[in-house]
Amino acid sequence: MIEPFWTVRSLWRRAAASTGLRPSAASLVIMALLAACVTACAPSGPGPLVLNQQQEGISSCMPNSPADGLHTWATPVGYAEDMYWNQSSQALTIESVSLLDPHNLVLHGSVLYEMVHDFHPLPLAWAWAQEGREVPAAEWRARQRIPGAVMPPIGGPFEQNGNISHKVNLYEIVVDISAATSAGGWALGEVVKYQASGRAYTFEARTGLGIGTARRLARESCNAQMKAIKAAFASRK
Repeated sequence: MIEPFWTVRSLWRRAAASTGLRPSAASLVIMALLAACVTACAPSGPGPLVLNQQQEGISSCMPNSPADGLHTWATPVGYAEDMYWNQSSQALTIESVSLLDPHNLVLHGSVLYEMVHDFHPLPLAWAWAQEGREVPAAEWRARQRIPGAVMPPIGGPFEQNGNISHKVNLYEIVVDISAATSAGGWALGEVVKYQASGRAYTFEARTGLGIGTARRLARESCNAQMKAIKAAFASRK
């Protein structure tokens, strides 16, 4: 069941309470919450990479609006929609990140960002030139470019007494994307290829993302993208 559209502000409640950071301009990102997920919901499959979101549970779209720093329809957008951890005892190396079933989007690159002690998450989506302004500068500078980014083991339990432990570090993969035309675009998530303990793995994070149509009201900019993502997920079941 599709719940009413949410803003990303609701996802910032835990971070704002623990860090004092205000929600960014990216609180205008339009989101559909498709299913509730409090803790680690996505099975990791055969490999050690774990996604801390429900698969096909959250989809979001960045309105193509100057209010969020998108001054032209081709302005690059940073998406930090997915949080991960490494459940093995050995470090893993990310070899590539690509978009899952992309439509009219251009992927320029990606980075791995460390949330030290599960603090200071990046805005879910924002203009790429402004990405990192809401978190400590040293932590953003420490991001690793993909390919070659290394994710160490989580090093402890993810939860303690039903709450996310602040003794461990989570990671966000941030993709740098833009719309190919003024019509905007969408994708069903990201595909992560990585190496761990001498073996190669591929992981799909099925969390839909989009960039809205230009020259429309922000609340209307993403209608087509969100409908397309919903229909595509439904067709895969």
